[in-house]
Amino acid sequence: MNTARLRCNGSLSGGINQEGIDHYNNLINELLLNGITPFVTIFHFDSPQALQEKYGGFLSRSIMFMEPLVFGHYPSIMRSLVKDRLPTFTKEEEIMVKGSFDFIGINYYTSRYAKNLQPDPHATPEYSTDYLTNTTAYKDGIPIGPLAPGNSFIYIYPIGLQKLLEFMNLEYQSPTIYITENGITEKRDDSLEVTEALKDPYRINNILQHLLKIHAAMQNGVNVKGYFYWSLFDDFEWGDGYRLRFGLYYIDFKDNLKRIPKQSALWYKDFIL
Repeated sequence: MNTARLRCNGSLSGGINQEGIDHYNNLINELLLNGITPFVTIFHFDSPQALQEKYGGFLSRSIMFMEPLVFGHYPSIMRSLVKDRLPTFTKEEEIMVKGSFDFIGINYYTSRYAKNLQPDPHATPEYSTDYLTNTTAYKDGIPIGPLAPGNSFIYIYPIGLQKLLEFMNLEYQSPTIYITENGITEKRDDSLEVTEALKDPYRINNILQHLLKIHAAMQNGVNVKGYFYWSLFDDFEWGDGYRLRFGLYYIDFKDNLKRIPKQSALWYKDFIL
């Protein structure tokens, strides 16, 4: 197995971080011993601090969005709206970034209706005003789908994933795609007996409905190579903290964080084997 080259201070010039190498080698080896193939995330919402300080994150020309990776340049509509706040590439850079990805990862939980807005000449130019849309989960007073338990953001809409996949396939030259996150919440309720808390048929149905839409997209020519449910365990979920449960495995916060498979975990294991 090749050894990952982790370095100190988040940069190549910082030298090799042997503790980091040992940690990830041990982790990867343990996964392999248990029949689990690792799937490494290099970037997950948060850049290494040293690189953030050096490049300024997504404000830098060194970090690209989807269109440059496929076509070597930003879309013309984006250029006309964002103007000189958007990086420009030399011909050499265009050649370098075009087609420079192996696959595209998609995190999908929900969808929204979008309505175009006219530009506000007095608005401060920034990301929140650049896209010129008003998004909402409602149309004519009716939600786009059922609201996930205990959540105010996720409206269940599996067909949205199929539409997104087919759009990506059409617009971006049939890339290889992995569904890197997809899941549903439940409200944490510590008054429930553990045996009751393990029952989550709605999660089973949610996974199945999304897999059916993924399969339909594949039947229509989309190259989907894998699916990851979010998440394996109940977790600390952004601003919601421990108020929500996402996991296939129940975490007993009253009993030393004991991990217990929910009905969905047992079903999912049987389904994919």
